[in-house]
Amino acid sequence: MLPPGPRLPAAAQTLNWVPRPVPFMEECRRRYGKVFTLKLGPSNVVMVAERELSTWPIGEEFALLPRMQSITVDVILGAVFGVDDTTHDKDRLRALVVELLERCQSYSTMLPQLRRSLAGRSPWARLMRCVEQVDEVLYAEIARRRAASHTGDDVLSMLLEARDEEGNALSDRELRDELLTLLVAGHETTASALAFAFERLLRHPDSLVRLTEELSWGEEHYLDAVIKETLRLRPVLPIVARKLTADFELAGWELPRKTVVMPNVWLVHRDADVYPDPEAFWPERFLHTKPDTYSWIPFGGGVRRCLGASFAQFEMRVVLKTVLSRAVLAARPHSERVVRRSFTFAPERGAQVVMLRRTARTRRFQRGATAPARPSLS
Repeated sequence: MLPPGPRLPAAAQTLNWVPRPVPFMEECRRRYGKVFTLKLGPSNVVMVAERELSTWPIGEEFALLPRMQSITVDVILGAVFGVDDTTHDKDRLRALVVELLERCQSYSTMLPQLRRSLAGRSPWARLMRCVEQVDEVLYAEIARRRAASHTGDDVLSMLLEARDEEGNALSDRELRDELLTLLVAGHETTASALAFAFERLLRHPDSLVRLTEELSWGEEHYLDAVIKETLRLRPVLPIVARKLTADFELAGWELPRKTVVMPNVWLVHRDADVYPDPEAFWPERFLHTKPDTYSWIPFGGGVRRCLGASFAQFEMRVVLKTVLSRAVLAARPHSERVVRRSFTFAPERGAQVVMLRRTARTRRFQRGATAPARPSLS
């Protein structure tokens, strides 16, 4: 029998471990003693990814984006709530999160002049009804957890136990806001990034061959480079925003306090002074170069970088490895345009692919390409 430890699935424990290892370890020691058991690694994500992969049709074209969304919503629900296949409310919660993201695609979410009810028939009104249903589930779960005699090891449980400098806990409204942010940001953005990764790889067979080759040898240097290059060339969020707390000089311009400054992720990543041949998909540019804090900003930059950045990249690594080791995919030769989906970018056709066949092991060849000799990481 193993020593005691958090009951959270491996993916959720990794979500806590990656961005905050020291507080996570100290909390485990406080709760379980000097010897405790952790589940770190991709096992839960591989459960989820393999289950989704088993439903993909063979020989028929389909969009990957909804399939990636199916994976990421299950992973984030497990991390945030600790829900699993035996949880009674999982199906309802999952359906509501998916519907919420679909409702958010309407331009009424971005243009205040379109936020009209029209007797409850407008896209804005339908979105608000969906938000109310999500709130109902979230507030009910918060109340249930507060009334419970013990807490779990998921993100909600940790938020319930969190205290500020004065010892105050988060209010129900603050908890609801945190949970909704995690569900939306941790689901849609990662799914779109994964769809872009497959869309780019399938149109660059040399990169695809090198990646599958190195994965078959147990190496992940090129995989990390592929992820970084995907997030550079196809950032899911085109801009990030910061409100100035003091007057600030920028490129010779005096900007007053409270001005909202928006670094343009899309344009920064296409600056030829920083990235030679910026329109090219070339993962090799990141093999021996660590991304610069202020020129590679898919998750923002500086001290306000997205807290979920590490987990998002971890999830991308696991899903890419799982799919490429168990499926042979093909796509039409023409690239898909980048389009807006509410606040995020996505492939125009959802990353359309055809699964040629399933395989139980990593294949050494994809689409008939000739595999090169084992390369160095140069």
